[in-house]
Amino acid sequence: MVIDLKDIVSISGYRGLFKSIKPTRHGLMVESLDDRNKRSIKRPQDHEMATLEDIGVYTTGKAETLPLSAILWRLHAEFAALVHADLYDTPGKLCTLMARIVPNYDPKRVHPSNIRKIIHWYNILVKHAPELFSAAVQEIPSDSLK
Repeated sequence: MVIDLKDIVSISGYRGLFKSIKPTRHGLMVESLDDRNKRSIKRPQDHEMATLEDIGVYTTGKAETLPLSAILWRLHAEFAALVHADLYDTPGKLCTLMARIVPNYDPKRVHPSNIRKIIHWYNILVKHAPELFSAAVQEIPSDSLK
């Protein structure tokens, strides 16, 4: 089964990424991608939640944001595996890596902590949901990777 980005959720206060399983009467049932534990998030209004499909990165081009999915595909085209920590262990290396993946990203509005989070999410997805990238390569036109 292919995990779609609309089913992957980031929840403030919780480390990692989660797969949305189903809404419940009092919240949302999610499954952690890295430890496969299911948990119910009661009172979802107390936590900021975002699906990865809804996240974008600011750019300086005509399109003000680039969808996170495009950045994940570019990271996968560049590395095809986990991004090792020595490539992003300092803010300067993070900015260099992002400039390599997204040459027109806006460094004034995209901070090193944002880049680190994107790389962390990419590593989780590559490790625990590799089928996402095998399906995406077939679905994404090659000109969107440029």
